[in-house]
Amino acid sequence: MPLDRSAGLIDTARALAAGEVTSRALVEQALARIEATQSTLNTFRIVRTAPRSPKPTRPTGSWPPACASPCSGCRWP
Repeated sequence: MPLDRSAGLIDTARALAAGEVTSRALVEQALARIEATQSTLNTFRIVRTAPRSPKPTRPTGSWPPACASPCSGCRWP
């Protein structure tokens, strides 16, 4: 899937689910588009970005996280 401005939400979600693109790449593309158009569109008042970490971090502990109190909407066994 070519990831450009014409890629819609459904195509982007499919590419992400298929592993064709990472969430980090999608965020970086969105931030790049914001930066490129901010001076003309002025869509955002504040855009906060965090410094890029050298490698993605994973949460520690078991997955899925244990619920403190089970709820009827929980899908985890």
